[in-house]
This record gives sequence, structure tokens and C-alpha cells, in this order.
Amino acid sequence: MSAQLNREGFVTGWLISGPKIGEFEIDNPFDDQLRFEKYMRSVLRDNSAPVLPREIVLGAESGLGMPWRYSGGGSRYVDVSFFYHIPKRVELYAYTEIIAGEDKTFPAELWTYAAIDLWLNGNLACTVERPVYKPVTHRQMTLPLKKGKNGIFVRMQNLGVRDTRSIFALQFREGADTLRFTLPGSEAEGLLNLDVYLQGIMCDGDTLLLPPNPPGEITVEPAGTEFSGNSLTLPPGTARAVIKGRYGSHTQERVVEVLENIRPSFAASGKGEAERRKDIISRIARDNTSGNRFVILNVLARYALGENGPSDRDALLKSLEYIDERIDCSDFIVAGIIRLVKLYSLDHDLSEKIRETLIHYRFWMDESGSDGMCFWSENHALLFHGAQLLAGAMYPGDVFPRSGRSGREQADLGLKRCGEWLADIKADGFEEFLSSGYMCVTIGALLNLVDFAPEPVSSQAAEVTDMLLEQLCRHTFKGSVIGPQGRVYRDVIFPFLQGTQSLLHYIDPSVPLTDNDWPVFFATTKYKLPVRLKDLMTAELSERYSCGNGEIVLYKRKDYALSSVASPRQDTAVKWRNISVDFDAEKNGYRYTKSLNERFHGTTDFRPGVFGYQQHFWYAALNNECIAFANLPGGDVDHSSMRPGYWYGNGIFPAVKQDKNMLGAVYNIPETYPIHFTHLFFPAVKYDEYRLEEGWLFAKKDSGWLGIWCNTPLEWHNDMLFKSELRAYADRTAYFCVCSDAAQDGSFDAFTAWCRKLPVRFEEGRMFLSCGDTFSLRYAVHFDHTQYI
Repeated sequence: MSAQLNREGFVTGWLISGPKIGEFEIDNPFDDQLRFEKYMRSVLRDNSAPVLPREIVLGAESGLGMPWRYSGGGSRYVDVSFFYHIPKRVELYAYTEIIAGEDKTFPAELWTYAAIDLWLNGNLACTVERPVYKPVTHRQMTLPLKKGKNGIFVRMQNLGVRDTRSIFALQFREGADTLRFTLPGSEAEGLLNLDVYLQGIMCDGDTLLLPPNPPGEITVEPAGTEFSGNSLTLPPGTARAVIKGRYGSHTQERVVEVLENIRPSFAASGKGEAERRKDIISRIARDNTSGNRFVILNVLARYALGENGPSDRDALLKSLEYIDERIDCSDFIVAGIIRLVKLYSLDHDLSEKIRETLIHYRFWMDESGSDGMCFWSENHALLFHGAQLLAGAMYPGDVFPRSGRSGREQADLGLKRCGEWLADIKADGFEEFLSSGYMCVTIGALLNLVDFAPEPVSSQAAEVTDMLLEQLCRHTFKGSVIGPQGRVYRDVIFPFLQGTQSLLHYIDPSVPLTDNDWPVFFATTKYKLPVRLKDLMTAELSERYSCGNGEIVLYKRKDYALSSVASPRQDTAVKWRNISVDFDAEKNGYRYTKSLNERFHGTTDFRPGVFGYQQHFWYAALNNECIAFANLPGGDVDHSSMRPGYWYGNGIFPAVKQDKNMLGAVYNIPETYPIHFTHLFFPAVKYDEYRLEEGWLFAKKDSGWLGIWCNTPLEWHNDMLFKSELRAYADRTAYFCVCSDAAQDGSFDAFTAWCRKLPVRFEEGRMFLSCGDTFSLRYAVHFDHTQYI
């Protein structure tokens, strides 16, 4: 069995062995973690050539000592990305066979973030010497294919540290339609056939529709799925199903999500606000914490309720082990441990173990140690600075070996650093603005300062907490946050499931709830919620304000909300400048830390053409389920763990401009980027009605209307979700979005008729989007040297 390359010429089926994960420990001579990690990448590569196998068999052992297995799932990437809490060495082998109809040399392209060696028919054809964190490495090559099967063998080596992009892709552009690929051995060919079959499965509500003639045994989870020919009925309310296919001794699976059954959850009504907030802490206390690295948050909840028990002591000891190992995000655990010590009386042995752990912790990059902790992001920086301040104050007479400072000196330095962080946020706003995943963490760091830091830091932390919560509440529409985000994850497609939803639910328990443990800090804080927060959640607002280096726009009405970050910004505000590449940069201040963060986690200096990360640019919403936005993905399948991912972030920044209820976005995909489509998230089943006509996509929910125009024909695409994605296969694409309501346009029909008459035009040559004399947006390519690591 052989298969076609995908529509963009990528090979989508491989046999892989690994990844093999090995230790990688070297001395750290740097006081800058990014420089240390760059150095680690530069010395990681093993230059000895592997012995190329004479025969590759599915399930047999490779030269790595690991079995060959199938890699597919419809993705252009071989992707074994993973999050490594401690630096590791990652190695992978991969193999596929290209079938050519004649002897011919084909231009081909290799895409990767890792170090790569690629052999064609036993001859080295391409090498990428060093791994990078970003942006993607692109290598052009020529491959002299012979008629028939051509073996492609790939060795990938990478540094595993935190979120690690261990991926590569092989693409043919010219003549790709004349090529096919296959895998060696009948069982591997059978798995390839099974993979193609699984990708053909469709979902319609609670019904799965399977293609005829499955090439292997098919099973479905959850239990209780009813089979009827090629139609499967899922149990009522199923939100996620896993379809597994077995061929021989090997399995493949496909995951689907039933959008109709992914709904907001609400707390039980009929209770007072104080009682409902206590219920929030009770839910955190009851969490199943087996294997949870952040069990300290659940322990804090049980202590707050007086429900702590003997098992919590074991959980705390395990938490201290994580801190001793200095895994990434161990600063999250440290914040909880410090809070526990400050609030409760612990036994002598446990208290002594905590002291030993904290004085030996590495609180900043200028202290000795070789690890992979992220210090520089906005939330991490404050967690480290606050821990340095509070741990130093707890043990003022002890010497902290990694710095050689006394506890008192650590506290003084931590106090200074906390003050700089707070002053910067008060002046410039948040870099991780509205972030669904990180605002909750930042709240925990701030409340530790509110409760335990000396003045004026305590009061300043309370002011910044007010800022954070007020910004979230201003962007709350129909109970969930609708706005651009400095850093975002896949929950961007479900606003009611985002981490920040837990903060909104604590403020107003009548809005949807979600699982997040960081609100436990509210249970024991002296901080008082501002009384105006609930009013901001329901207020109609029209705002344009600066945050970080971005300019955020919000237009919130009773029946719709439209919000974005300008790219480029339309005002003349002075931006802060990245100093991390300056030869004489002062490394001891927060500006340098902030500059490192901009380099690694992406810039808020939003300008079209700049390489992106996890930044989310715009949202249109008719409620917290009926939303729409477009992005240029970094991963090409929904289960990708890339940053940027499939729905979260943008590989290349678009141009974006918003004027009240109108928004334009222009995307320009260069040849140096591997994905050449943008896509629109549009959960069709959530709306009362939708129409796709005359270049427009229209939708209504209750009394709110939405219209989106695109210059490129939109094609439905199904992945994990169905009837939710519209793709625009073009390098230059423009979207024009309009929101309205019954109060303004009377009826949905009147709104759609008005939209179709709008003189929306996109001049591709000039990269110019306009709507008569009322709206215009030009895309001009920018370059940002800070986004290369």
C-alpha cells in the first residue's frame, strides 16, 4: 500500500524509533539562562555517524535499542515534542520510502528545530548542525530519486528543556503529485492503510460515521458505544471519544471531540456568595492529587478548611523532592510551601526539611546550578523574586549556599527585585496580558506579597492585583474573558474553560466554573476584591489602551464583543526597548529579565511579519460559546503540542486593525514558513443559524450578529472537532469582521444584506484591505531580531 503526499507536498507517514532520552549534564558558567541553553544546544550534537540499518522492520529494535513504530496521524511533522522539567538529550531515528515513477532529481525542503542528518539511499543528503528554539530551520536540497522505492533515513538530535520542539518534516514542492510514499513490510503498510482509514471518520453530534471496509479491528471509548453497521452512537453527553484500530499487534487511534457536549458548567444555585466561595476551596481540597506535581495547592485548600491529614505530610515531602531536583515550575511549588509555613504550625522534622530545601534552592540565574528552570517569564520572575524575599526573611541568619548570601541579604535583594517588577507592571502593564494560563499563577505570586511582604511592596502588590482583575473583568462577556492574550493555549477555543475562568468564578460564583487550583490563595488572604469588578463584567465598554508594548482594543456590547491587539499599534505611545542583545546591558534589573522573556516567550511589540509564539490577536463573540477568530498555526493537527499550536498563537504575525465593531486582519505567509494556510475557528453547531455565501460567513446567536468576509475561498476541514474549522489555502489572505445586533440592524436578514453591499476589497499586490472610505489596513513586513534563539 502506498499513499499520496499531502496537498502541500509533505510526507505524512514514517516509521520512527525513539525518542531515546539520555542524561545531559554540563557545568553552567553563565548568569543568563538563555545563553546557557544556547551553549548546551551548541555542544549537544553527537557527530559520529550511525550505522545505517540494512533492514527496517516494524516492531524490531533499531540502533537506539528501541523498537520501530508508526508515526502518522495526518500530520506533516514527525513530532515527538515533550515538556522536559530537567535538561535531557533527545535522539530519534525515522524512515520512509519515496516512490518515484522515473529517475529524476527533485527539489525538496527540510523543516526542523532540531539537529538533523538525512540520508537518501544510504548517502548523506542534508545536515542541520544545531538545534534552535525558534524560529523553524529551513533547508533546501535536491534529492536524486531513482525509479521505484527510495529509502529516506533521518537521525534527529535535540536538547530537551521545558517545551521542546522535537520535530521535522520533509516536503517536495515541484513534482510532488508524481510521488508517493510507503513503508517497509506488510504490517507497516497495513498500519499506513489503517491510519488513512481513521482519518476518514466523521462525527455528527453523538454519531460517528466510519468509512466502509475497515482494514483492522475497530474499538471505541467510552464504553457503551453502540455499533450499527458503519454508524456508531456514543453514550449521551460524550465530549471526547477515542477510536482505536488494531492491525496485527499494533494499534493506531484517532481522538474526536463532540462540540455539542462541551458546555459551560455552573455551581449549584441557592447558596450565598460566601458559601459558594467556600465550595470553590472545597472542590480544590477534594481534587485527586495522585501524581500531581502541584499537590501543594490541594494541601493548602485542606489546611484552609481544617481537613488536612497524615497523607498530606507525604504529599509535602514529595513536593520538596521536586524542589530539590529544581524541575521547571518548581517555583510554583515553592510559593505554596512558603504560604503553608507562614500560615500554619508544622512539626519540627517537616519544618527542618523545608528549611534545608529552601536555603539550597536556586532563586535566580546569578546563583550556581545547572538546570532547565524558566526564570524570565512574567509569572516566573515574580515567583522567584517573592520566594527569595520571603525565604530569606524566614531564615535571616542562614547562609544560602548557591549565592553565598545570608538570608537577610537574600531578602533585601528579593525585596528590591519585587519592587522593580511591580513598578514595571504599574508603568507598562502586563506582557502576559489576559493570559488564560498564567494570570492565575501571577495572582498566587502577588497574594504572597500582599500577605507577607513588608510595605510598600505589600500595598503595591495589592494595587497590581487590582489591575490584573479589573483588566480581566473589563474583557468579560457573557461570563468569560473575550480578548487578545499575551500567551495562550488550546483552551482559547473554549473561553468558559480557560484558567482565568476560575478567577472570574471566584469573583462572581454565578458565572461558569472550571478546574483550576490557584484560587486557593484567596481562601487565606487579607486582600479584598474591588467592589467594582462585577459591574465591569457586565458593562458596555469601548476602550483602547496600552499594555506591554501592545495596544489593546475592546468593543463590548450587550449582544456581542469584539476585541483585538493592534498590529502595528495605531497610537504614538513610547515603547520599552529590549536590551538583552546590548553588549553593555545591565543584567541585574528587571528590564533585562523582561527582555529575555520577550525573546523566549514572544514579543508584545506586535508588527506584521514578525515570528510569533503564543500570542492571540483577536476574538469576535456572540456569547462565551459562539466565538470566532483566525490564526496562522504552528502545528498542522489539533493534537500538536507545538508553541504556537494549532489554534493557539500565530507562526507569523498578521496585520490587525479594529475600529469599534469592525476588524481587519491580513496574513502574509513567507516561503520560509512550513504551513501555508490560515484557518478560522467557527463552531457552527453553537450558533442559532449560519450562512456561507458570496465570500461571507454569517452567524447569529440570540440578538447578536456576526459577519466575516475572506478574499480566499473557505474550505471546511475536520480534525478533532467537526464543523468548526474553515481553512483558507493561500499565502496572502485577508479577513474582514463585522459584529452587530438587533438594536442596530433590526433583523439578521437586514444585517447580511447590508454586509454584502459593503465595498470590502483586498488588493493582494499592495497587501491592502479596505472597506470604502471607512476602513483601511496595509500589511508591511517587519523584522524583529529578538525573536531568534
